[in-house]
Amino acid sequence: MTQQTLIIRERPPIIRALNNNLGEELSFHAFDYYRGHVSHQVGDTVDSDFWGNLVLRLAPTDPAIRHAISAISLMYAEKTKDTRDPFPNYRPAIVEYNKAISAVRSWPLATESRVKPLLVCLLFVCIEFMLGHEHQNAAKMHILQGRRLLANIQDRKTPETDIIRQYLAPIYLRLAYVGNDRVNFPRHLLQMTTAPLKFASLADARCVLYYLVDIGFTLIYDVKSYRSNGVSESPNTEGEALQSRYKHIAHDLANWRHAFEAYLAFSDLDRPDTRTAKLLTQRHCLMLVFLDSMVSGSDYVCDRNSLSEFSIAADCATFTVKYDNEIMQGPSFTFESEVVGPVYWIAAKCRQPAIRRRALELLYEREKANRVESLTIVKHTIAMAKRVIEIEEEGLEIPKGTRPIQDYPNKYEVLLREESSEWAEGFLTDQKEQWPVLWDLGSHCSDIPTKLTGIAAAREQKELSEGLAKGWPRERLVWPYGITRERRVLSVVVKKHTANDLWLEYVREPLTAGGDYRVMKEHIQFI
Repeated sequence: MTQQTLIIRERPPIIRALNNNLGEELSFHAFDYYRGHVSHQVGDTVDSDFWGNLVLRLAPTDPAIRHAISAISLMYAEKTKDTRDPFPNYRPAIVEYNKAISAVRSWPLATESRVKPLLVCLLFVCIEFMLGHEHQNAAKMHILQGRRLLANIQDRKTPETDIIRQYLAPIYLRLAYVGNDRVNFPRHLLQMTTAPLKFASLADARCVLYYLVDIGFTLIYDVKSYRSNGVSESPNTEGEALQSRYKHIAHDLANWRHAFEAYLAFSDLDRPDTRTAKLLTQRHCLMLVFLDSMVSGSDYVCDRNSLSEFSIAADCATFTVKYDNEIMQGPSFTFESEVVGPVYWIAAKCRQPAIRRRALELLYEREKANRVESLTIVKHTIAMAKRVIEIEEEGLEIPKGTRPIQDYPNKYEVLLREESSEWAEGFLTDQKEQWPVLWDLGSHCSDIPTKLTGIAAAREQKELSEGLAKGWPRERLVWPYGITRERRVLSVVVKKHTANDLWLEYVREPLTAGGDYRVMKEHIQFI
């Protein structure tokens, strides 16, 4: 059986080791379990050389790497037990993690190697991901440290730089969705940053796509900063520069799609590689929508010209979930963000009833399969998506043949709900510090409340008037499916969370032009 499959292999006797105080023998069992099992499961098939080759080759060179591997193995075994314990025993793994941290502290201050620190940071990120969402800040810290190390590496042709370029830099690039601190990514550490006429491999296609996603994130943060300082209706140099950057990224994303389609047309992919291709297509489609909505500052974008992208992304997620359900046996964990976050965003932002319900159903299927993706908690994500749909569709007559949202399993109850027209001064800070809303292209928020909202509304009204004058039906022009501006949820902020409780804030449009944004607060408890 090759490393390219995701089939769960028979597990070595790691669980027995967990139940005994074996000292060094425990570490040996954990390392053996990593080599025989975890390295094949924790990443994507494209990364099999990293988890199953580079990590194992470098393990003998430093105790920090060895102890981190042991911690990952012990935690993976506990996290993927067939009987899900609400209070898993991570104590042996934490012991190994602390040993790894102690080993790092013993490094000389002026260590010459860049590969070891970069690798250890990634292993620590994996550990923090498995520890859960409460540890997101520690994960952010390790990612930021790694990206700062990368930013200081000069463009030289050395064996160490080749290792970084081939194995490490692409993973740091894909972690751009965690945290808000931006560190420019050095292009010389990536094997490829522009799309050719046809990609030669999935790895090349993924590298270019995530480079575009990364610079897209940088643009989005710059747009948010620009808006937070106030936006005027008259053109200005900074606004025009941001629009120019957006057009350039959109053009590069279009070129990526052409090169990727050409690669697929000439490739006979097996099912694991088809799964990877579907995930890349899903990310590309949603990045197009996300960038457009963020730069335009309008939720209208998600209805006007994005239905095709939402539909394709949902189909890709459907393939991935179905494939995983067929192949995987029992609970599993992946370092990657795969479908949970993107599918949540489809459910929250695509108002086409059938597509958003299909997205919600995929979340239920993912929960049933007990597959954990990076920092996600699927039951929390389901509750958030379902509540957004319930709020936006409340009192509406749904299309015939559409399943009522109330018919979907309800594993929570709303204990407290209050609405306020007050606008919290700390909203921008809240947005920056919130728990990741768990899709790897950013937060749920499509707009930060500024003067730009009024400008966008005026533009939409102008488009509506022009369309009506041409004889187009009103429902085809703006706010389709009956979900008008005042119904919409602009953003969901997780204020606090535990395993069984969520405290959410929903940011909604004003009821009157120029009015205050509405903030609705809820305490949700899982049954």
